[in-house]
Amino acid sequence: MPDSSRLPLALEQLLCAYCAGAMPAGVALMQLSMAASNAEELTTALDMHLSRHVEDGDPSTAHRIDELNALISSSPDAWQTVRDVAAMLTHEPAQHENPEAAVRHIAAAFDRAVSISPEGSVALYSLGRRDLLEEATSEVVEFMSSLDLVGHDRVLLDIGCGIGRFELALASRAGRIDGVDVSAGMLDLARRRCAGHQNVSFHLCRGARLPPFTPASFDCIFAVDSFPYIVQADPNLPRLYLEESEHLLKPGGDLLILNFSYRSDPGADARDVENLACLNRLEPLRVGERPFQVWDGRVFHLRKAHRRLA
Repeated sequence: MPDSSRLPLALEQLLCAYCAGAMPAGVALMQLSMAASNAEELTTALDMHLSRHVEDGDPSTAHRIDELNALISSSPDAWQTVRDVAAMLTHEPAQHENPEAAVRHIAAAFDRAVSISPEGSVALYSLGRRDLLEEATSEVVEFMSSLDLVGHDRVLLDIGCGIGRFELALASRAGRIDGVDVSAGMLDLARRRCAGHQNVSFHLCRGARLPPFTPASFDCIFAVDSFPYIVQADPNLPRLYLEESEHLLKPGGDLLILNFSYRSDPGADARDVENLACLNRLEPLRVGERPFQVWDGRVFHLRKAHRRLA
């Protein structure tokens, strides 16, 4: 077996973080797939890392590596799916002349990604598997339920609805759900998936603003892994989206943002969200928590005041 000292640094760092409990298995395999030059290098890295820690008598690491190997065995196309979808998307700040052009660029990227893997295009850590995506979706839905954000009398707005995974999961638990997205390809699939639910509607967002919904008409607005692309498109867009969200929420309504950016600076995300909340008369209830087991998303939960202060 090759000497463990020759393990590529990026893979070594990711495996150490995963074995220390810093990320779920699906997220780890996604990141490892992006770091490994091919599927064989990935499996070799796991074997080398496991061998070293077994020699050190570390049973917890062995258990975590076994978990990751089992996920690889049950997801033979994971490396290729992750690489193909990731090639369509970028997390780098957009370089465009205006926010609308940046949004069009992102929309085209997601149109391409959804044609490769619908599940992978909305959650790359699902590895393109429907069962893993449904597990992650259910975890978020139950979290929303624990916060009393869903109910048969509740009207919801999903910013960045993608292929309609939350509309499908929440249709029987909400009064009405509107989903918006910039990707026409994703919305076509979302409409087909949710065709039997009369309380679900989808809307194409062509520019940098939300469609013209009725003011104060939503009990909850939520955005799952979509704000990072809003931040990417233009640093001023999050302020506009929070302004519009405050305008669209009923008094006492909730704004739930799951992941604010991909810049790997939780402290900066927390400060930005708290500042934007203050500017838009939204009370921060949860800032930066990571309550999920399947996914490593951070929670930013804001609430509109029951009445506007003078």
